[in-house]
Amino acid sequence: MALQKLKIERKDSKTLIITKSKLAAIAKLSFLTLFYLLWYGSLFVGENKGEGFSHSLLINWLFWLVPLFSIAEIFRALKVITTGEVFFFDGYRKIIRRNDKRIAGFDDIIRIQVRTFPNSDDPDEHNLSLVFKNEDKIRIEQSQNLTEILNAAEEISELLNVEIKRKQSAWKFG
Repeated sequence: MALQKLKIERKDSKTLIITKSKLAAIAKLSFLTLFYLLWYGSLFVGENKGEGFSHSLLINWLFWLVPLFSIAEIFRALKVITTGEVFFFDGYRKIIRRNDKRIAGFDDIIRIQVRTFPNSDDPDEHNLSLVFKNEDKIRIEQSQNLTEILNAAEEISELLNVEIKRKQSAWKFG
């Protein structure tokens, strides 16, 4: 059973609250920390034994720098752990807030987007985003749990009275 990342609450017919799970953020941060400890640990051990990637400077730099691409995910998880992340859809005032900060009005959103990133080795990743009239997006969640993403998308779509558009990414991970 997958760890539920989103808690979806309907206070009434005009109020929707989506809360990101701190436990899921802790699990993600723990996994990333362990992964990078093993990743960089193996690089140090290999170099100390003379088995490092010294045959190619470019490959050596890639092995050191590629993991840095997930720093944004690490900071996102830290933010959810420390301050939480709550999306509040207020149908009475027709506004959307994230952590008590107004991010949009209902009329600013033209659709809900669920984008799938195929992964050849692991389950696919799915992004849930709000799409503005100017095509800017705010990501609500990224998850391998499509059911959870679609449930949240349906709740938001019903309240905002906008369509859900599913997109498939052209490139694959893995």
